[in-house]
Amino acid sequence: MKALVVGSSDIDLFITLPQANSFIQNQNTITFTLGDKIPTDINSMTLGGNGANVSAGMKRLGLDTSFYTFLGTDLLSSQIRETLKQENINLIDHTGAGDNTSLNLIFDFSDDRIIFSHHEVKNHGFDPARAKGFDALYLTSIGKEWVEAYQQVLTFVHSENLVLAFSPGSPQLADLEDVIYEMIAASQILFVNKEEGEHLLEKKGQQAQDIKELLKKLSDLGPRVVSVTNAGSGAYAILENSYYHIPPFDQKTPKVDKTGAGDAYASGFFSAYLASGKIEQGMRWGGANANSVMGKIGAEEGLLTVEEVEQTSATRPD
Repeated sequence: MKALVVGSSDIDLFITLPQANSFIQNQNTITFTLGDKIPTDINSMTLGGNGANVSAGMKRLGLDTSFYTFLGTDLLSSQIRETLKQENINLIDHTGAGDNTSLNLIFDFSDDRIIFSHHEVKNHGFDPARAKGFDALYLTSIGKEWVEAYQQVLTFVHSENLVLAFSPGSPQLADLEDVIYEMIAASQILFVNKEEGEHLLEKKGQQAQDIKELLKKLSDLGPRVVSVTNAGSGAYAILENSYYHIPPFDQKTPKVDKTGAGDAYASGFFSAYLASGKIEQGMRWGGANANSVMGKIGAEEGLLTVEEVEQTSATRPD
């Protein structure tokens, strides 16, 4: 099985503030004072971006994975290329002259994080001539000016009769062009979290009173399988009116960082689904992978191999 991932790649810079008196934290808000010079610690600089995260996850789980992404000519783009090479991921590099790399500054606090994101504005496109010989395609977030690339991918999926998994990113959910719903209808699997799923329904003038209704209404948009994650409640799925749920893995172990957990779940789920066609195995692999990633800093350090995910998922919660 050969899989192609199409999506973003960037650099994640993880930062902590060692002096607690440099900010005020009140429930869900953080307050700084204008004019302050605040010391920081840089914990890590890692590869990031939804597409990069999913590519690394699927490759470690044994799939022959290629990654179609949008890089530049700056030093950070060179770092991304080198990291993907180390992961043995075949890179299809859609480079634009003078383009720079997108960057996320991730400030970690005791309970959660704040992410400052810079996404390069560039003319994204997709060249099907460079993407032949694949059996499955995972499409995820592309930065600004993404509509043309999505339309090209959709045409490509239909022409090649590919197994499509789709996880729209923030730029797509902000605009919700018609091609988003066309992509959903063409998908074998739709991956969203609860809030994203509700947002997709709102554009259609619909609401869901509970998770079961949310799954059913998203399923009515056309995908064969819908996967919805919901933080502390675990993950849910629907296939042909059959509903599935898996609670979170290992809630007693402290979680270091949530970055990339959704991508880790999706890469585990999709890899298992392509191998077995079974929803239950997909959810177990996804849950184990996401749990491992949250125990590390960054979206990729905790990604599991096939042997590791099978060992971990065998101890899944009932």
